[in-house]
Order: sequence, then C-alpha cells, then structure tokens
Amino acid sequence: MVSKLSTDYKSFKLAILTYLTGIFFLNMMSVMIKFLGDSYSPIQISLYRNIFGLIPILLIFLFSTKFNEYKNSLIIPKYWIAILRGACITFAQICFFTALVHIEFATATALSFATPLVITILSIPILKQVVGIWRWSAVIFGFSGVFMIVNPTSDIFSFYSILPLGAAIGYGLSMVLVRLFPRDIPSNIIQGHSQVSSIFFSVLFLVISFKYIEIQNFKDFIFFMLMGTFGGLGVFLLIAAFRMTKPVNVAPFEYFGILFAFTLGWVIFGEAPFQDLFPGIFAIISAGLLIFWREKRKVL
Repeated sequence: MVSKLSTDYKSFKLAILTYLTGIFFLNMMSVMIKFLGDSYSPIQISLYRNIFGLIPILLIFLFSTKFNEYKNSLIIPKYWIAILRGACITFAQICFFTALVHIEFATATALSFATPLVITILSIPILKQVVGIWRWSAVIFGFSGVFMIVNPTSDIFSFYSILPLGAAIGYGLSMVLVRLFPRDIPSNIIQGHSQVSSIFFSVLFLVISFKYIEIQNFKDFIFFMLMGTFGGLGVFLLIAAFRMTKPVNVAPFEYFGILFAFTLGWVIFGEAPFQDLFPGIFAIISAGLLIFWREKRKVL
C-alpha cells in the first residue's frame, strides 16, 4: 500500500512538472509570435505554427516504443471530428495571434483563460452534461472578470481585446469535441490528425486573404521553426501530463500560465499591465478553480 501511494505521488509530481513545462513552452511560442507579428499576418503565422508543430509529433511517433501500434491506428473513426477540430484550432490561433500583436502579452494570455468557462457551456449541448448551480455561478463570475479586463466602456477599448475570447471559444470547442472520439484512440494520434487539418485550413484562409509574404531572413525562419516546435511540444506535454494522473489533479496548475506570461511580458517586452488585469484576473482564476473543484468531486 505504501509502495503504491509512493508511486502515485511520484507520478503526480512528474505530471505537474510535465504540465508546467508544457505551459512554459506554449508561452515561449507566444513570445515568438509577438516578434513575428510585425512582419507577417496572423494567418501565415498560424500556417507555420501548424507545419513546424508537426516536428515534435513526428519525432515522438518515430522514437516511440509503440510505433508499430500507432501505424495500425492511423485511420480513425469519426474523422469529421478531427477536421472540425482543425478548423476550430485554426480559428482560435488567428484570433489569439492577432490579439498578441496588438495588446499586452499578459492581457491577451489572461483573457484566453476563459476557455474552461467556454468548455462548461459547450458541454451542455454537445456532451449532454448537466451543469449545476455551482458551475453556472462560476461561469457568470468568470465572465464578470473577463468583462472587467476587456472593459468595453473604457475610452481605450479596442476590437483586439475581444479576440482572445474568440480564441477561448475555438480552443474550448476543440477540447469538447475530442471527448467524442472513442476512448481507445491514442491522444497523440488524434492530435496528429487535428494538426494536419489545421494546416489545411490555414492554407485555405491564407489563399483567401492574399496575405502571404516570403520569409524575409534566416532569423525569421528560425523564429518560425521555434514557434511551431514550442507549440507542438507544449501541447504534447499537456496531453502527456493528463495521461499520467487524473486531469482534475493537474488542471488547476494551468493558471501558472498567467504568471509565466506576465513575467515574460515584463522581462522581454517591458509590459506590466497591472491596471488592466486586476481585479478581473482574480475572478477568472477563481471561477476556473471552482469548476475544477466541482469536477474533482464528481470524479471522487
């Protein structure tokens, strides 16, 4: 019994470390995007994010001990879900990447953390889940925090402040849709198919927009490659962490992403949007933690 508890605790600690590392990589991806956003359109950035994001996924497949098993499961049922997830992810990326270029780094990141609230709402019509008074209260309280940060009555309010909410809707819908796949399909197989679908929609939107610009120099190429690699590796680490322990055990640590974003925005870009973030950020975090707490009670 002691040995099992010790093993579970070690798995929990490893899951937390893996999860935090994944969140840090995703924030580093956002740093690369903010650097590139002055020269390239968000749609083109989304395309290269998805192309180079395949690098860690393919390497993980190649060096995995279960590579032969993965080869036999490359064809998945309900493929339309993977296609729809790709569209949702591309939409979310374009919204979030555009916001990153035009508003403070930490503010854009903080607003995107409305995703758990969106997931709670979308789970009602899609997953037929029943949402009780506690989670509805969390949703209302959380969106009140979003309202305080966006502050539409302010003279400095801009359309770009709303875009992270579009990203939260896109990412939230993609996360709800993944629950529709059979449980025996490996997560990285699902992610790989969704990544390919995202590339397709990025190309489609780029052709429609006529905003493609050739990569101007080798430094930008390195930034694009790092951006995609950081993003692909970050998503994989989040998935890996969820598979090491119960998702409700690691989900609250998601909000360390706001701390990472604030620190990176301050150190790299000289931004410190205290006035914009507080007190709304406390409402968003409190609402998310309340939702995770209710989910954990259901699991237990």
